[in-house]
Amino acid sequence: MNSNYPLARAYLINAFLTLDGNNPEDDRLRRAVELLLEAVGRAQRSSAYSNVVRFPGAGPILPGDPPPRSGP
Repeated sequence: MNSNYPLARAYLINAFLTLDGNNPEDDRLRRAVELLLEAVGRAQRSSAYSNVVRFPGAGPILPGDPPPRSGP
């Protein structure tokens, strides 16, 4: 099963917005939700990079580079 980070973020934002009281408990919960939102962002970024296959010796293709050769 794949993680659905956008949906998790939506639920966390909804939880954050429902904590509208001005008391220490709501402040503590809001901070906890903020930390969870940051963690979801980190997890989403790290999972995106894990799907990239890196080839040794192949650098990035930059503007102005000649097109890659094909065939022998």
